[in-house]
Amino acid sequence: MFPPMQLAEADLRGAELSTADLSRADLSGANLNNMNLSLANLSSANLSLAQLTNANLVGATLVSSELEQGAAEQGTAVRDKSNAGESGRGRS
Repeated sequence: MFPPMQLAEADLRGAELSTADLSRADLSGANLNNMNLSLANLSSANLSLAQLTNANLVGATLVSSELEQGAAEQGTAVRDKSNAGESGRGRS
């Protein structure tokens, strides 16, 4: 098994990472605005304080991911177009 990716505070604006395996990745504080993360595996990823404005998370797996309220308080927003009941948002 590969070690988790360390992408804290990375600027990944507009990147195409649909279907990527980012499980256990540290994306805390990263700029993920306008990214395509559709169908990506973000299980157990740290997304605390990540900027997700206009990010496409349709079908993304977010089981046990860290999502802190702080991102919304800093003027960023998550656009989750998937069904909240099926997306596995938040901690389990």
